[in-house]
Amino acid sequence: MKKYYLQGKEISEKQAKAIEAKNQKYISSNDFTLWAKCQFVTVVTK
Repeated sequence: MKKYYLQGKEISEKQAKAIEAKNQKYISSNDFTLWAKCQFVTVVTK
């Protein structure tokens, strides 16, 4: 079972995947200000 956390709060898998998709868009851009908007999701597997 996986648990997803964003800034210390548990989030759903659906939310985590949406954040990862946004991060991919930001990272593929050449604009460094977008890179700063990336959010880091921590995944804990039990």
